[in-house]
Amino acid sequence: MGSSLEELTKTNVLRPAKRLVGEYQAHRLQDEFVVEDHIKILVRSMAKDLERHHDQGHCLAAFDHRNIQINDKGRGKITGVAYIEKSDVDIKNNYLDLHNVVLNTVFRHFSLKEQLPRERRMLLLLMRKECIGKEYLIRNNVALMPIQLRVLFFQTAYEHVMFFLRDDPAKQKRILDRLPYLNNWTDLLRGNTLLEASLAHKSHDKTTAEGFFTYYRDSNSHRLDRCHLLRTVGCYTAKQFEMNLMVGYTLYLAMLEDSLDKEGELEKLEVHVMF
Repeated sequence: MGSSLEELTKTNVLRPAKRLVGEYQAHRLQDEFVVEDHIKILVRSMAKDLERHHDQGHCLAAFDHRNIQINDKGRGKITGVAYIEKSDVDIKNNYLDLHNVVLNTVFRHFSLKEQLPRERRMLLLLMRKECIGKEYLIRNNVALMPIQLRVLFFQTAYEHVMFFLRDDPAKQKRILDRLPYLNNWTDLLRGNTLLEASLAHKSHDKTTAEGFFTYYRDSNSHRLDRCHLLRTVGCYTAKQFEMNLMVGYTLYLAMLEDSLDKEGELEKLEVHVMF
Protein backbone atom coordinates (compact mmCIF):
# COMPACT_ATOMS: atom_id res chain seq x y z
CA MET A 1 0.00 0.00 0.00
CA GLY A 2 1.37 3.41 -0.93
CA SER A 3 1.83 6.21 1.58
CA SER A 4 -0.39 9.29 1.60
CA LEU A 5 2.64 11.24 0.40
CA GLU A 6 2.87 8.99 -2.64
CA GLU A 7 -0.81 9.54 -3.36
CA LEU A 8 -0.52 13.31 -3.05
CA THR A 9 2.44 13.48 -5.41
CA LYS A 10 1.19 11.19 -8.17
CA THR A 11 0.41 14.21 -10.36
CA ASN A 12 0.58 18.02 -10.35
CA VAL A 13 4.15 18.18 -9.05
CA LEU A 14 5.91 19.99 -11.90
CA ARG A 15 4.50 21.84 -14.87
CA PRO A 16 6.13 23.06 -18.09
CA ALA A 17 7.74 26.49 -17.82
CA LYS A 18 6.71 27.45 -21.33
CA ARG A 19 5.14 29.30 -22.87
CA LEU A 20 5.60 32.40 -20.72
CA VAL A 21 3.58 35.58 -21.11
CA GLY A 22 5.31 37.89 -23.58
CA GLU A 23 7.77 35.20 -24.62
CA TYR A 24 8.38 34.79 -28.33
CA GLN A 25 11.73 32.99 -28.08
CA ALA A 26 13.00 30.87 -25.20
CA HIS A 27 16.69 31.00 -24.29
CA ARG A 28 18.88 27.98 -23.72
CA LEU A 29 19.42 28.54 -19.97
CA GLN A 30 15.75 28.43 -19.02
CA ASP A 31 14.42 25.68 -16.80
CA GLU A 32 11.99 23.40 -18.61
CA PHE A 33 9.70 22.97 -15.59
CA VAL A 34 8.58 24.81 -12.46
CA VAL A 35 7.43 23.30 -9.17
CA GLU A 36 3.76 23.71 -8.32
CA ASP A 37 3.18 25.99 -5.33
CA HIS A 38 1.34 23.37 -3.26
CA ILE A 39 4.41 21.11 -3.53
CA LYS A 40 6.65 23.91 -2.26
CA ILE A 41 4.31 24.36 0.72
CA LEU A 42 4.36 20.60 1.37
CA VAL A 43 8.16 20.33 1.36
CA ARG A 44 8.56 23.38 3.58
CA SER A 45 6.08 21.96 6.07
CA MET A 46 8.21 18.82 6.39
CA ALA A 47 11.36 20.92 6.87
CA LYS A 48 9.55 23.01 9.50
CA ASP A 49 8.45 19.89 11.33
CA LEU A 50 12.02 18.64 11.39
CA GLU A 51 13.08 22.02 12.80
CA ARG A 52 10.46 21.64 15.55
CA HIS A 53 12.06 18.40 16.70
CA HIS A 54 15.57 19.84 16.66
CA ASP A 55 14.41 22.94 18.58
CA GLN A 56 12.96 20.62 21.23
CA GLY A 57 16.44 19.21 21.75
CA HIS A 58 16.26 15.85 20.00
CA CYS A 59 16.78 14.26 16.61
CA LEU A 60 14.74 11.56 14.92
CA ALA A 61 15.63 7.97 14.18
CA ALA A 62 15.68 7.03 10.50
CA PHE A 63 12.47 7.87 8.62
CA ASP A 64 11.15 7.64 5.08
CA HIS A 65 8.05 8.54 3.04
CA ARG A 66 5.89 6.12 5.05
CA ASN A 67 6.41 8.32 8.12
CA ILE A 68 4.99 11.46 6.49
CA GLN A 69 1.44 12.20 7.56
CA ILE A 70 -0.44 14.67 5.34
CA ASN A 71 -3.21 16.85 6.80
CA ASP A 72 -6.23 18.23 4.97
CA LYS A 73 -4.32 21.41 4.09
CA GLY A 74 -1.56 19.51 2.32
CA ARG A 75 1.04 19.95 5.06
CA GLY A 76 3.36 17.11 6.02
CA LYS A 77 4.37 15.93 9.47
CA ILE A 78 6.91 13.28 10.45
CA THR A 79 5.27 10.63 12.64
CA GLY A 80 5.93 7.20 14.12
CA VAL A 81 9.65 7.79 14.63
CA ALA A 82 11.66 7.39 17.84
CA TYR A 83 13.45 10.36 19.39
CA ILE A 84 17.22 10.15 19.79
CA GLU A 85 19.89 12.37 21.30
CA LYS A 86 20.62 15.49 19.29
CA SER A 87 24.03 15.65 17.62
CA ASP A 88 25.52 17.05 14.43
CA VAL A 89 25.78 13.55 13.01
CA ASP A 90 22.11 12.85 13.58
CA ILE A 91 21.05 16.28 12.33
CA LYS A 92 22.87 15.41 9.11
CA ASN A 93 21.14 12.03 9.01
CA ASN A 94 17.74 13.67 9.52
CA TYR A 95 18.29 16.07 6.63
CA LEU A 96 19.57 13.22 4.48
CA ASP A 97 16.36 11.32 5.21
CA LEU A 98 14.34 14.42 4.30
CA HIS A 99 16.38 14.80 1.11
CA ASN A 100 15.58 11.22 0.18
CA VAL A 101 11.87 11.67 0.87
CA VAL A 102 11.77 14.76 -1.35
CA LEU A 103 13.88 13.37 -4.18
CA ASN A 104 12.72 9.75 -4.22
CA THR A 105 9.03 10.21 -3.39
CA VAL A 106 7.87 13.77 -4.11
CA PHE A 107 9.91 14.03 -7.33
CA ARG A 108 10.11 10.32 -8.09
CA HIS A 109 8.72 10.71 -11.63
CA PHE A 110 11.28 13.32 -12.69
CA SER A 111 14.95 13.42 -13.60
CA LEU A 112 17.11 15.31 -11.08
CA LYS A 113 19.47 16.74 -13.69
CA GLU A 114 17.15 17.17 -16.65
CA GLN A 115 13.79 18.21 -15.19
CA LEU A 116 14.08 19.61 -11.66
CA PRO A 117 14.59 23.40 -11.59
CA ARG A 118 18.13 24.39 -10.67
CA GLU A 119 17.20 26.22 -7.47
CA ARG A 120 15.47 23.02 -6.35
CA ARG A 121 18.66 21.08 -7.00
CA MET A 122 20.59 23.63 -4.90
CA LEU A 123 18.19 23.03 -2.01
CA LEU A 124 18.53 19.26 -2.26
CA LEU A 125 22.33 19.62 -2.21
CA LEU A 126 22.08 21.66 0.99
CA MET A 127 19.98 18.95 2.59
CA ARG A 128 22.36 16.22 1.51
CA LYS A 129 25.77 17.80 2.16
CA GLU A 130 25.73 21.18 3.90
CA CYS A 131 22.88 21.25 6.40
CA ILE A 132 24.87 22.08 9.56
CA GLY A 133 24.66 25.83 10.06
CA LYS A 134 22.31 26.08 7.07
CA GLU A 135 19.06 25.04 8.71
CA TYR A 136 17.51 28.53 8.49
CA LEU A 137 18.44 28.73 4.81
CA ILE A 138 16.96 25.29 4.12
CA ARG A 139 13.58 25.74 5.77
CA ASN A 140 13.14 29.30 4.45
CA ASN A 141 14.62 28.63 1.04
CA VAL A 142 13.49 30.63 -1.95
CA ALA A 143 12.87 27.33 -3.75
CA LEU A 144 10.04 26.74 -1.25
CA MET A 145 8.38 30.12 -1.70
CA PRO A 146 5.09 30.29 -3.58
CA ILE A 147 5.60 32.57 -6.54
CA GLN A 148 3.92 35.63 -5.01
CA LEU A 149 6.22 35.49 -1.98
CA ARG A 150 9.27 35.69 -4.22
CA VAL A 151 8.40 39.30 -5.01
CA LEU A 152 8.21 40.16 -1.30
CA PHE A 153 11.49 38.39 -0.59
CA PHE A 154 13.32 40.18 -3.37
CA GLN A 155 12.00 43.63 -2.47
CA THR A 156 12.97 43.10 1.17
CA ALA A 157 16.42 41.83 0.17
CA TYR A 158 16.92 44.73 -2.24
CA GLU A 159 16.15 47.33 0.41
CA HIS A 160 18.40 45.58 2.92
CA VAL A 161 21.38 45.33 0.57
CA MET A 162 21.10 48.73 -1.09
CA PHE A 163 20.13 50.84 1.93
CA PHE A 164 20.79 49.05 5.21
CA LEU A 165 24.22 47.87 4.04
CA ARG A 166 25.16 51.22 2.51
CA ASP A 167 27.48 51.83 5.47
CA ASP A 168 29.27 48.53 4.79
CA PRO A 169 30.20 48.80 1.10
CA ALA A 170 32.63 45.88 1.26
CA LYS A 171 29.89 43.49 2.43
CA GLN A 172 27.42 44.99 -0.02
CA LYS A 173 29.86 44.39 -2.87
CA ARG A 174 30.56 40.80 -1.80
CA ILE A 175 26.85 40.00 -1.81
CA LEU A 176 26.27 41.51 -5.24
CA ASP A 177 29.40 40.08 -6.81
CA ARG A 178 28.30 36.52 -6.00
CA LEU A 179 25.12 36.88 -8.04
CA PRO A 180 24.83 35.12 -11.41
CA TYR A 181 24.10 36.48 -14.91
CA LEU A 182 26.20 39.62 -14.42
CA ASN A 183 27.79 39.27 -17.85
CA ASN A 184 24.78 38.13 -19.87
CA TRP A 185 21.60 39.38 -18.20
CA THR A 186 20.65 41.60 -21.12
CA ASP A 187 21.11 38.68 -23.53
CA LEU A 188 18.82 36.49 -21.42
CA LEU A 189 15.88 38.88 -21.49
CA ARG A 190 15.83 38.98 -25.29
CA GLY A 191 12.90 37.03 -26.65
CA ASN A 192 10.44 38.31 -24.07
CA THR A 193 8.45 41.41 -24.93
CA LEU A 194 7.74 42.35 -21.31
CA LEU A 195 11.33 42.07 -20.10
CA GLU A 196 12.58 43.95 -23.15
CA ALA A 197 10.04 46.73 -22.55
CA SER A 198 11.13 46.94 -18.92
CA LEU A 199 14.74 47.43 -19.98
CA ALA A 200 13.77 50.07 -22.54
CA HIS A 201 11.66 51.95 -19.98
CA LYS A 202 14.61 53.04 -17.84
CA SER A 203 18.37 53.11 -18.29
CA HIS A 204 20.37 50.62 -16.20
CA ASP A 205 24.11 50.13 -16.01
CA LYS A 206 24.76 46.94 -17.97
CA THR A 207 28.31 46.55 -16.69
CA THR A 208 27.79 46.27 -12.92
CA ALA A 209 26.11 43.88 -10.49
CA GLU A 210 24.17 46.82 -9.05
CA GLY A 211 22.81 47.63 -12.51
CA PHE A 212 21.17 44.22 -12.91
CA PHE A 213 20.03 44.22 -9.28
CA THR A 214 18.23 47.51 -9.88
CA TYR A 215 16.79 46.35 -13.21
CA TYR A 216 15.31 43.32 -11.43
CA ARG A 217 13.84 45.60 -8.73
CA ASP A 218 12.40 48.06 -11.24
CA SER A 219 10.90 45.25 -13.33
CA ASN A 220 9.17 43.84 -10.25
CA SER A 221 7.97 47.21 -9.00
CA HIS A 222 6.46 48.16 -12.37
CA ARG A 223 5.45 44.68 -13.48
CA LEU A 224 1.88 45.65 -14.36
CA ASP A 225 2.65 48.99 -15.99
CA ARG A 226 2.22 47.53 -19.45
CA CYS A 227 -0.83 45.39 -18.75
CA HIS A 228 -3.24 45.84 -21.72
CA LEU A 229 -0.83 48.32 -23.35
CA LEU A 230 1.21 45.94 -25.50
CA ARG A 231 -0.88 44.56 -28.34
CA THR A 232 1.28 41.45 -28.65
CA VAL A 233 0.84 40.61 -24.95
CA GLY A 234 -2.53 41.94 -23.82
CA CYS A 235 -3.70 41.33 -20.26
CA TYR A 236 -1.43 39.49 -17.82
CA THR A 237 -1.10 39.06 -14.07
CA ALA A 238 1.63 39.91 -11.58
CA LYS A 239 2.16 36.19 -11.05
CA GLN A 240 2.68 35.64 -14.78
CA PHE A 241 5.24 38.44 -14.88
CA GLU A 242 7.14 36.98 -11.94
CA MET A 243 7.26 33.66 -13.79
CA ASN A 244 9.29 35.41 -16.49
CA LEU A 245 11.93 36.43 -13.97
CA MET A 246 11.86 33.09 -12.15
CA VAL A 247 12.35 31.05 -15.31
CA GLY A 248 14.54 33.51 -17.19
CA TYR A 249 16.95 34.06 -14.29
CA THR A 250 16.41 30.76 -12.56
CA LEU A 251 19.22 30.96 -9.99
CA TYR A 252 19.17 34.67 -9.23
CA LEU A 253 17.06 34.68 -6.07
CA ALA A 254 18.57 31.41 -4.83
CA MET A 255 22.08 32.83 -5.14
CA LEU A 256 20.98 36.12 -3.56
CA GLU A 257 19.59 34.26 -0.56
CA ASP A 258 22.73 32.11 -0.32
CA SER A 259 24.93 35.20 -0.50
CA LEU A 260 22.96 36.92 2.25
CA ASP A 261 23.31 33.80 4.38
CA LYS A 262 27.07 33.65 3.85
CA GLU A 263 27.35 37.24 5.09
CA GLY A 264 25.16 36.65 8.16
CA GLU A 265 22.41 38.91 6.82
CA LEU A 266 19.62 36.48 5.88
CA GLU A 267 17.99 36.13 9.29
CA LYS A 268 17.87 39.92 9.64
CA LEU A 269 15.33 39.90 6.79
CA GLU A 270 13.03 37.70 8.93
CA VAL A 271 12.26 35.54 5.93
CA HIS A 272 10.41 33.04 8.10
CA VAL A 273 7.50 35.46 8.67
CA MET A 274 6.90 35.80 4.92
CA PHE A 275 5.46 32.28 4.62
